[in-house]
Amino acid sequence: MWGERRRRVLFYRWSAAAVLVAAVAAFGLLYPLPYFIMAPGSAIDLEGVVHVEDAFHDEVGSFVMTTVQADQATPFTLLISGFVPEREIVQANAVLPPYEDAEHYFARQRAVMEASQQVALIVAFRKANLPIDVKEVGALVTTTIPGTPAARALRSGDVITAVDGRPTPTAEALIQALGRKKIGDAVRVTVRRDDHVQVLSLTVDRLPQAPGVPERSGIGLLQPLTAREVHPSLTVTFDLDQIGGPSAGLMMTLAILNRLVPGDLTHGHRISGTGTIDVDGRVGRVGGVELKAIAAARAHAEYFLVPDDDPPPGKRSNYDEARQANARFRLGLNIVPVKTIDDALAFLSALR
Repeated sequence: MWGERRRRVLFYRWSAAAVLVAAVAAFGLLYPLPYFIMAPGSAIDLEGVVHVEDAFHDEVGSFVMTTVQADQATPFTLLISGFVPEREIVQANAVLPPYEDAEHYFARQRAVMEASQQVALIVAFRKANLPIDVKEVGALVTTTIPGTPAARALRSGDVITAVDGRPTPTAEALIQALGRKKIGDAVRVTVRRDDHVQVLSLTVDRLPQAPGVPERSGIGLLQPLTAREVHPSLTVTFDLDQIGGPSAGLMMTLAILNRLVPGDLTHGHRISGTGTIDVDGRVGRVGGVELKAIAAARAHAEYFLVPDDDPPPGKRSNYDEARQANARFRLGLNIVPVKTIDDALAFLSALR
């Protein structure tokens, strides 16, 4: 009798201990913390993801775009990452803009990538002297700030074509038009939604206060993008559905251009890089350069093209970040600073 009771007591104790261990493990593995773990991401050979109709296929080398992997930290991953030099721990508010959660942020980044692909098309076709029809049609709504007039009236995917009857063909034009408004001013925005055009009345208001953000007024749009109708003379498709952000613009431009002109722009080399691109061919600053350089080295790239930017106060240039990462981690990359697409093409031409 006592033996049976003792076995039952031991069973309950071991069961309770197992439940406690499982709960602690689940907490350590799954409980989200207000931090992100940033790590070197993938290095994607663009030959397999950028497809051009009637393309030249003379390349011997390759163009490689690099990414950063961002995962929300848990107690376990935060502890482990503290011992891995190739990982960075950053506060969530340094990754996610104010007013935005992770789901909306990554959705917006995918929209930014699609806009970047359009710009890469424009720059590449113009450099190849091939016809491409481009029409700026308005400002694309990507995200709205909760609790604002825009959040109540607008949706992601709307295109704002005019403010108070005056056309806003670009995001910059929209920002300028709204920037002249004061709190309490009425604003009539012309919106194209699902092939229907409507005029909505909004009122400029004080935006919700967020930590570290100065007090501002507006209607509550977050990073509108220029909406364009782009019709290249050859069909181009991209297989980059799971990648977001604008930082592959430079490398996508080079990959497209390499298919539009005879010869091999890489001259047999494995060329990696990062940087935004605008319609005038200017290469812009990006984040996570150190981690992207590591990803490039792991993919056996020889060269790493990086923006030669003018950094904001207190920051290092992307070029300096890449050089320091190259030295610190002994990556063995050749770091190439570029300000424009022409700089990149001049460097590639010299590889002959």
